[in-house]
Amino acid sequence: MNNKGFNWFFPIIIIALLLFVGSNFLGGDGAKSMDEDAFFREMQAGKVQNIIIYKDTERADVFLTKAAKTATVDKSKENDPLAAFSVAPKADFTVKYGDLQLFLQKFDQVKAANPALATTKDYGTGKNPMMEFLVQALIWITIL
Repeated sequence: MNNKGFNWFFPIIIIALLLFVGSNFLGGDGAKSMDEDAFFREMQAGKVQNIIIYKDTERADVFLTKAAKTATVDKSKENDPLAAFSVAPKADFTVKYGDLQLFLQKFDQVKAANPALATTKDYGTGKNPMMEFLVQALIWITIL
């Protein structure tokens, strides 16, 4: 019997692999959420290396120091086989703040009270939801 039908197995496997790998590069960062009080406690303890503040989304990405990362290592991130292919360093925590001015005042107060802290702050632009939608649509159109 000569079967000339199209075999859908391999295209579906390829699409699944592309989605899996693509979600690692384009998907969410998977950072755990942290409240403001916990952030400032960690900062006072000297565990925060850098914070990137996104004004338009009212959130900030928190990057811990190497010593703090080894003390609170996440087993799921430790055994991630695709971690070597990650495009950019991912945040360890995410902080949602209410008022940017109050958040920055408290940041400066903690920094002034502890001059030995090496915590730095940067500003970034948040992700535009429309751009994320267009990227996802483009990925699906390309796949189809």
